[in-house]
Amino acid sequence: MPAQVKARHITTAKRLRPPPALSEPALKVFDHVVGAVDPGHFSEVDLPLLEAYATSAAMATLSAQMLEQEGAVVDGKANAWLTVQEKAQRSLVALSARLRICPQSRFDRLVAGSNSRPQLRTSRASRSDSLLAGFDDENPFARNGVQNRPPTRTTKPRKD
Repeated sequence: MPAQVKARHITTAKRLRPPPALSEPALKVFDHVVGAVDPGHFSEVDLPLLEAYATSAAMATLSAQMLEQEGAVVDGKANAWLTVQEKAQRSLVALSARLRICPQSRFDRLVAGSNSRPQLRTSRASRSDSLLAGFDDENPFARNGVQNRPPTRTTKPRKD
């Protein structure tokens, strides 16, 4: 049976507006993230997290550009932009989970089961036949035509 597609909810929610203090690169990130999800995904209480996410994404991009220009090592020392980039990326990972925009937080286990590949189903009779294949009804220790003996005791019984 094919999986059913969920219908999108009709909502009257308006998209969040970016705060005026955002830089131009952070504003682009903010607009992209808010525009990529349903209008009702974020609410007003998410605004500080979205602002921090957009700022961190802009900072990660800037630090990557600076590392490309200057290199990872400057005057025999690690470039300070490495630390900036690491902290920005850590912040992005944490905030994306909180905002439910990373793949793991969008995972719906109920839908995932219906979208999985169909498994080959066999009848109960064919499964039991395949499990018993190679066994001899006359000799329960024979398997695939090889005569096996039951395990024997290797030690002599103790006499008390």
